[in-house]
Amino acid sequence: MQKGIAGYNILTLLSMVDGKPHKKEDLVIKDWLVKEFDFSKNLDDELHDLTMLDPKEYEAFLQQQMDHFFPISTLKERNELIQFAIHLIKADGKIVKGENELFDYLFHGWNEGE
Repeated sequence: MQKGIAGYNILTLLSMVDGKPHKKEDLVIKDWLVKEFDFSKNLDDELHDLTMLDPKEYEAFLQQQMDHFFPISTLKERNELIQFAIHLIKADGKIVKGENELFDYLFHGWNEGE
């Protein structure tokens, strides 16, 4: 799996947690894609797979994406993705419990892996 796809999946999963699509969250994801993604790849299959997840599967899926992203990224790239994740979960003006829990999982999971 490519780093760009794993990063997209991480950010998109965080945007799905509250169950309400929000334009400002989409803009954060698009900003990250412009900066980091190879646009020769199609994300439709990734989005389809994400929308089929049961909320009980979110943490395991996040871990899987983190495991893909970590070994092929630099510390700087991981920190940048975390910054985008912060902007994403704050974009709609409220951070719900599930967003906070998954963000904490991401943040602490990578910090423990350093």
